[in-house]
Amino acid sequence: MAPTGSVARVTDPHRLPRHALPNRYEVHLEPDLDAATFSGTVTIHVDVATPDPSTDGIVLNAAELSIHSATIDGEPASVTVDEDLERVRSEEHTSELQSPVSI
Repeated sequence: MAPTGSVARVTDPHRLPRHALPNRYEVHLEPDLDAATFSGTVTIHVDVATPDPSTDGIVLNAAELSIHSATIDGEPASVTVDEDLERVRSEEHTSELQSPVSI
């Protein structure tokens, strides 16, 4: 197991990599009470540490969410959703990003 606070590769599939850490969320929700659903947007401000090449990209939790689009620092970003692990991963290389990052 990696030491606490380490940016080393995470081997536990239930833990997020530690090289990109969210530090602020801006959430705007529009509930549909009749359908018991909601839609909205979230801006996540992320601090990017020196990345481990084996965990490049930004990985965030995405349990029970449908992601229609994503941006990183205002630019369109390609993301993939892992339904089994309930996560979304950016295809952007964190080594090319300046900290902090807005997603």
